[in-house]
Amino acid sequence: MSLQVGDLVTRISYGEDVLFRVTAVDDKDNIELKGEELRLVADAPLADLKKVDDDERSEFEEEEKKKEEQCYRLFRQDNRLMREKNEYELSSAYATPNPQYFEMRVVFCTWMATLRICRNARRCMTVSAFRYTVRI
Repeated sequence: MSLQVGDLVTRISYGEDVLFRVTAVDDKDNIELKGEELRLVADAPLADLKKVDDDERSEFEEEEKKKEEQCYRLFRQDNRLMREKNEYELSSAYATPNPQYFEMRVVFCTWMATLRICRNARRCMTVSAFRYTVRI
């Protein structure tokens, strides 16, 4: 099999999961690849590559579109369930007989939570008279 720059290929060793475009072919049959849908650069030996024709590409794109739609559907479902849960908790069905305070749950989602952010959050919630829990 001979490949030229611009051909679409997949890698057999990775289960043909990502579609690549050939960017360069070395003399030693080492092929440089660039991801078609993903921002990814890789290299592979010629024996590990499978050339993709137009029919296979359209099938690949349909599969990716189905996965994307399923992901969006799950996001919308999660959003709907969270909204229903919050509405239930704020409704009279969840009310306590003698509430002594108003509770507002706050979640800070950060990868790198710094001490300064936690202090500012505590100060802000203390000033607002909210009961708080900071999770790091």
